[in-house]
Amino acid sequence: MSAQARPARSRLIAAVHAAAARAGLDGDTRRALQRNVTGKDSCADMTVTELLAVLDRINGKTARPARGFSRRPAPNHDRAALVRKVYALLGDRPVKYAEGILRHMFGDDAPDVLEWAKPDQLWRLVCALEYDKKRRAARAEK
Repeated sequence: MSAQARPARSRLIAAVHAAAARAGLDGDTRRALQRNVTGKDSCADMTVTELLAVLDRINGKTARPARGFSRRPAPNHDRAALVRKVYALLGDRPVKYAEGILRHMFGDDAPDVLEWAKPDQLWRLVCALEYDKKRRAARAEK
């Protein structure tokens, strides 16, 4: 093991123990979790990759999705730029906000998912989000 890898590994071991303490896990529960993730009881026997996997599991970053599909569908190439523009205009607001605008604007013709919108619908959504952006900026200045 190199001299640089040893301190990083030691910090990871300490981080695993600290995260387990924050999560309220006692020693036996932490070891059971480690055994479940890596097959090893002791942090000293784990590689850096295994320590990171244990740390992710303790912090709740598991590979399994919480519900449904974990990824949004990819838009067609003719709509990809417009969808990226919509995401940029949304900023910190959720995608459901844009989908709600689509439902409000197009009613029954609105797609269920933003990425399924037709190009003309996306153009109108971009215009609405630009208008909303200006309105929010004016409200923030007051």
